[in-house]
Amino acid sequence: MSQYNTSHLERNQPQSREMSMAKMLIVDDQRIQRVLLRALLEYDGHEIHEAGDGQEALDHYHSDPTDLVITDIVMPGTSGLELCEKLIEHNPEVKIIAISGGTANVPGGASEYLKLAGKTGVVRTMTKPVAPEDLQQAFKDLLAN
Repeated sequence: MSQYNTSHLERNQPQSREMSMAKMLIVDDQRIQRVLLRALLEYDGHEIHEAGDGQEALDHYHSDPTDLVITDIVMPGTSGLELCEKLIEHNPEVKIIAISGGTANVPGGASEYLKLAGKTGVVRTMTKPVAPEDLQQAFKDLLAN
């Protein structure tokens, strides 16, 4: 019999992949969006990395792949659509959630961008603003598979 009491460790062990910590990459050119998503995800115990644009996200993913990528679509430089295409080309199994609030310059706004993102192989699309509980459910669904 061990002289150390480890029962508290056993109680705190994740019960499934869904409950375990995941490494996620948040990509958005708006810092406030990254901060909000980070707060939500860190609260749930995930390891979070951030990128302010598509190229920074690609560089990060190639050097340190993550379990899940959450990306805005409309960004300067390498757009979220380009990012999704390149990530999927690099790793067809990558799990990506594409989020967009659209833009006033495009008829159909967010829905048009998200339709395009869906054609790249993105596993989930969501329109901004996204309810925290909807995001949390999306993370659970994707990480469970």
